[in-house]
Amino acid sequence: MTIEASGPQDAPAIVFLHGASMNRKMWLSQVAALEKEFRVITLDLPGHGPLADRRFRMEDAVAEVARVRLERPALVVGLSLGAHVAMSFAGQYPERVAGLVVSGGSGDHTGVAGLRMRATAALLSLVFRIVGDRAVRKVAARSFTKHAGREVAAAVLAVGVRPQAGPEILRELAGVDYTPALRAYGGPTLILNGADDRVNRRAERRLLAAAPHAAVRVLAGAGHTAHWDRAPDFTEVLRHFALSLDSKPGQG
Repeated sequence: MTIEASGPQDAPAIVFLHGASMNRKMWLSQVAALEKEFRVITLDLPGHGPLADRRFRMEDAVAEVARVRLERPALVVGLSLGAHVAMSFAGQYPERVAGLVVSGGSGDHTGVAGLRMRATAALLSLVFRIVGDRAVRKVAARSFTKHAGREVAAAVLAVGVRPQAGPEILRELAGVDYTPALRAYGGPTLILNGADDRVNRRAERRLLAAAPHAAVRVLAGAGHTAHWDRAPDFTEVLRHFALSLDSKPGQG
C-alpha cells in the first residue's frame, strides 16, 4: 500500500506529501484530527516507504500524485521535499488543485545555493558509506521520536525510512527554480513555516512574488518540522485554509 485515504468520500479532499527520508505516516496527527471533516489522502513518494527501491525523480513523484483519484480539486499540502513536489504538481495540473500549502519549501536552490546542495549531497554520500545503513537509521529513529513523539515515530519507522535517499534528492532539487510552477498554478497558496526555519523564512518573499494569491503564516516555536513541533496549531491553520477554498481549480 502506497496511498491511504480516510474520511467521507464526498468531503473536500486534502492530499498530504511527506518530507525526505520519511513516508505517508508522518502525517498521522493531521490525519487523525481532520479525517472526520475532510477526505484525507496520504501517499509515499518514490524512494520512500514501499517505494524505497526506486530512485527519487521529480517527474516520477508528480506522476505518483497524479495517480490519486480525486472527485474534485483538492488542497495539496507538502512539507520540505513534499512542498517541492506539491508545487510541481500544481504547476502541471492546476485544474486538480483547489489550494496549495508550501511548508518548509520556500528555499532558493538556484545559483550558489544549488552548488552547495550538490556539495552537501557528495558529503552525505561519503558519510553514509562510512557509517553504514544501520547507524544512519538509528540516528533517524531518535530524531523522529524526539520531534514527533513515540506513536507517530513508531508508525513512520514501521513503514520504513530511508535517510540514504537524501543525496539523490538534493541532487534532484539543486538548481531548480520552482517559482514558474507557482505562476503556472496561480491559485490560493499558503506559505506555512516554522519561525525557527531560518533558511525557508529568508526566501518566503520569492514565493510570494511568484504566487498572485499567496499568504504567509509563521508558527512561533516551530522549526523545519512544524507539523510535529506545533502539530495542533499547524493542523488548525490547514483546517481554516481548507474551509476557505471553494474547490475551484487554479488558474494558470
